[in-house]
Amino acid sequence: MPIPPEPFDRAALRQWAGDKSFQRGEEYFREGRVRGLKIEGKIVTARVNGRRPYKVRLWGQPGGGVEYSCDCPDGREGKFCRHCVAVGLAWLTGDERGGKPDPLQEYLKKLPRERLVELMIEATDYDSILRRRLTLENSLLEAGARPEPASWKKLIREAIATKEYIDYEALPDYAQGIEEVLRPLPDAINNGAAALGCELCEFALAEMDQVPDLVDFSDPALAEIWQQLHDWHLRACRLARPDPVSLARRLLKVEMDSALGTFRDAATTYATVLGEAGLRTYAGALEEEWSKVPPIPAGERPASIDERRVHLTTMMERLAAASKNLPALVAVKSRDLSTPHDFLGIAELYRQRGRLLEAISWCERGWEAFKDRHAQADDLRELLPHLYFEAGRPADARRLAWDRFADRRSLESYHQLLVHAKRAGEETPAWTERAIAHLREQPPREIEQEGVLIEVLLSDGRTEEAWDAAQAHGSPSHLWLKLAEQRERRNPGDAVAIYRRAAEGFIAGGSGTSYRQAAEYISRIRRLMERQGRPGAFEAYRAELRETHKSRRPFVRLLDAME
Repeated sequence: MPIPPEPFDRAALRQWAGDKSFQRGEEYFREGRVRGLKIEGKIVTARVNGRRPYKVRLWGQPGGGVEYSCDCPDGREGKFCRHCVAVGLAWLTGDERGGKPDPLQEYLKKLPRERLVELMIEATDYDSILRRRLTLENSLLEAGARPEPASWKKLIREAIATKEYIDYEALPDYAQGIEEVLRPLPDAINNGAAALGCELCEFALAEMDQVPDLVDFSDPALAEIWQQLHDWHLRACRLARPDPVSLARRLLKVEMDSALGTFRDAATTYATVLGEAGLRTYAGALEEEWSKVPPIPAGERPASIDERRVHLTTMMERLAAASKNLPALVAVKSRDLSTPHDFLGIAELYRQRGRLLEAISWCERGWEAFKDRHAQADDLRELLPHLYFEAGRPADARRLAWDRFADRRSLESYHQLLVHAKRAGEETPAWTERAIAHLREQPPREIEQEGVLIEVLLSDGRTEEAWDAAQAHGSPSHLWLKLAEQRERRNPGDAVAIYRRAAEGFIAGGSGTSYRQAAEYISRIRRLMERQGRPGAFEAYRAELRETHKSRRPFVRLLDAME
């Protein structure tokens, strides 16, 4: 067996797997557990006998290194497992047996034909997968170059159909059963049965779409089979050249109805096979289905999500994007204007194409439709000032920035206001004072709950004003802690009082985590008191805490451990 230029070495295998898995994989290789090694260029597949036969696939990457898959528990979690190591070593040497003969194989070679037949019949009584595989091989042998599809379809259905949920442990055996039935399919496609290959691939994918709630097709082994069927189908279509109009209709129907995403974006994938006639049929049939989708006016939210509508919308967006037809794409997106995000998406499309007037128009329409829902529509009002600047309307940008700040007070909207005022060529200090005055005019309860006035003053370095505002109106707890950090140097007594309140709050939490957080603030208090030359004050505080919280033994132990 020729050895391809390998994209890795033994050291790389050890690094990927770790010492323990590498050693076990090396043992598997030396014990001759690798079976059915098949090397095609930089792709290798094999089975490794562990607790059960596991399927391994390694494939080299153009820039070096490998990708891998194995259907063992570790491999299905994405680990480079012992089985991958064993196959990697077989790849490096071109020897699946590790230089060791298989005693069972040598024994079977010595048995009479009648005994071998007897053993195989006995094995098929216990192994339904083997029975299906041999039945299929027999039917293909009898049919020659033109196998009859009905029996093959029957075996495919038996392998895929299930009325019971396939759990995690059973998935590898389930996948293996499907794989065994499909194993001869690529050879049949390449050897004159491409039309049959198209039919069988479509049949198998349709069968998979019947059981998505009972089978996890995201499992690596099943996902690989599912993708292989797509690859084989595309190759079969290229060889068989089916009627493009009929093919387009079949692909579209499956793409619209598939729960698994079968033939997703078929118009792009099958473009060369469909040709102009097929693509025209595909587009026409899709647009006919799309015409049945009713528009959703601005703000009218459906009671539930229509999955078919979502699917058709995505398909129409792909079709319009592929044609680079902006009006067609906008027409698709504007069929559903139930959220501010829908207006925003269309505005961004126009902005990307440099069509600012249309972008502004869609933003303004969206804001007008949703202005009574400021929180939902805020992204529109955030984008609009930028669009106004780009369109040469700085005054409108600054005006809208102020309206947004006044309605949706936050540190972020304050900073955006200053940015837009500066871009408009206006003096930012004046806008700073106007904004702070506006915040001071809010009801005291809102000043305390929002904390925006204090955040703005702190961000501008006006710490004494921030402290006075907090003293006068109150503040959210996280801002009290910021204020404490600011006052540690010049006003340590103020910081100590805040940290004491914070510590008491965490102690009341009653968990190990909250006790550790309380201890952090108590340590700050100790540092500040010692800086003031008052170590005795801290010891008195610690004694007070011990007495007050003596029933909280884990917390008391933390106190005692403080140096």
